[in-house]
Amino acid sequence: MSRNNIPVIVLSSGDPERVSSVYKETRKFNIFPKMISCSSKEVYESERDFANTVTMAHRKAWEYIVEKSIKRAIILEDDVRLIHDPRSYTDIIDITRPDVCLLGYSKASINVAYNKIKMGKLRTIEGISVGKSLTTDLLFGSVAYYITNLGAQKLLQSDKSIVIDEWYRYEEQCDLDLYHIRPIVAMEKTDEIRTLRKY
Repeated sequence: MSRNNIPVIVLSSGDPERVSSVYKETRKFNIFPKMISCSSKEVYESERDFANTVTMAHRKAWEYIVEKSIKRAIILEDDVRLIHDPRSYTDIIDITRPDVCLLGYSKASINVAYNKIKMGKLRTIEGISVGKSLTTDLLFGSVAYYITNLGAQKLLQSDKSIVIDEWYRYEEQCDLDLYHIRPIVAMEKTDEIRTLRKY
């Protein structure tokens, strides 16, 4: 499969500023994503309210992947900043055969992820490394990730009380094969666009 044929799915809050931002980010690499609506709320009163809504949006994307028999895809949140074209990393990810590979981290977790995460054996090709985390209980965020159809099926079988950033719980409950990539492909852009959180 050509990397340009890999579906890219964006979870959109519908906020005009965020929609404009994510279109600019994806157009940098000539990406024309499938948009999936996240919510119609303007602000969220609590962290749990926000987390549950975002998690349901991710579940909609997983359902779409399974229903359409998509073999692999890239999922982006609408506050993403793309550092590289995420499609250009998929060859090495395919070799490692994960269910999910995190392509970036949230603003809050990026320093923790780089400074505290312990990585297992890395597979490296042309300066790009992919490997499993040996660290548990860290919240990495879900701003950008690669996912297979099998990964989507596993995640859809998970307890709906698990929120999307709790990847370690998905690993435990669904036997999810989760990998990380170095260097990262994306990170959050929330310092530059309107936050939807009131809390």
